[in-house]
Amino acid sequence: MRFLLIALTALVSVGCAAAPELSDSRSDVMPDAQPSAEELCQAGRAYSASGESEKAVAALRRCLQDRPNSAQAHYQLGLELSRQGKSKAAIDELERARQLDPKSRETALLLGMTYDLSGETEKALSVYREGIAKHPGDPGLLHEMGNSLLVLGRSSEAIEAFEQAASKKTSADLLGDLGYAYLVAAKNEKALSVLGRAAKLAPERADIALNLGRAGLAAGKPAVAAEALESLTRLDPQNSQGWLLLALARIRLRVFDKAEAAARRAIALSEKSPKAYFLLGVALDALGHRKAAHKAMLRAIKLDPKLSAARKWLKKK
Repeated sequence: MRFLLIALTALVSVGCAAAPELSDSRSDVMPDAQPSAEELCQAGRAYSASGESEKAVAALRRCLQDRPNSAQAHYQLGLELSRQGKSKAAIDELERARQLDPKSRETALLLGMTYDLSGETEKALSVYREGIAKHPGDPGLLHEMGNSLLVLGRSSEAIEAFEQAASKKTSADLLGDLGYAYLVAAKNEKALSVLGRAAKLAPERADIALNLGRAGLAAGKPAVAAEALESLTRLDPQNSQGWLLLALARIRLRVFDKAEAAARRAIALSEKSPKAYFLLGVALDALGHRKAAHKAMLRAIKLDPKLSAARKWLKKK
């Protein structure tokens, strides 16, 4: 899924003029200079850009004292509060900005994302739908609406939204989310194709590599899965799920010594993983280490008494 906090940081403000550079001579929103509302808005942006969040908020609040109906200032303040993790306060500002400027695409996008971050997914979905009604085919709004639909378990609708967005704009983020939606909907071949494209666009993305590995396993292509998961474990060596799935892919490829190594790495990172012990047992059994395999299977059962695959193995042996 999407990294909404990163996306919030990437959003730019609208309506204010270019922010001036900060200087040591200006302190705490220029208290002696009697700045205008426009200057306060610019100062808020400048403080935000330099990471001085509290000063940014103070400047923007002072701006709104002089110009309470400034949609741009409400938007900018909402953006800054979102970055601070103050979702409720941010939503209040953004709802006011939307009321003052109902056609703003940026406000709809940020408000929906903030609702998503605060767990109010239905409200986020409503905001995106209203935004799309005013901006038909907007890829950003369609993309975020797709994410909300996925959270709500409506994968078919999410896929439709992602596909519409992808017809307008292509990015690793969008293709990654579309591929994940295909995976959730068990459209494994489509997931494999789209996630493969996403991985080529962003080979540094561990989350895309993980989902590509999952898609490869689900589509019955363990070689593709193993390649993706090996990439993942290089990008994120502490990812226990990646090592676990890599062990499975290597077992399906019948490369049992490497499967054993991957399973042991998964156990080292997650000592209470019954699946990792089960896969270790399978690999050890294939390598002829029956006693060690039996011990691994018993450990898997102890961690998860309902693990039927391990119970079946023990009965056969």
